[in-house]
Amino acid sequence: WTIFRLEKTSDLLYVLKTMFIFKESNFIILLLENVNIMQAIPYMLLGIVFSTPIIDKTLKKINNIRSFKILEDLVIYAIFLLAILKLVGSTYNPFIYFRF
Repeated sequence: WTIFRLEKTSDLLYVLKTMFIFKESNFIILLLENVNIMQAIPYMLLGIVFSTPIIDKTLKKINNIRSFKILEDLVIYAIFLLAILKLVGSTYNPFIYFRF
């Protein structure tokens, strides 16, 4: 998708070289300098935790509680609302054909 964002064809070679020719770099410095990666780390950790069977087993144990079902719906709505707020509040547009 990076290629579609280019405004000049002269930038194409630079982008392709950057994508496929790897330079030796310090990974820790790269993480600390790149703010976007640092902001994504909590989401990656949450994704790892929620993809394990621990959550499924816990949900099966407490699924018999009636008030849990209401709480579960509220959490799903809250996550949906947070996702919408994050999309609206950011300057980045995730849609691929936005520039066309």
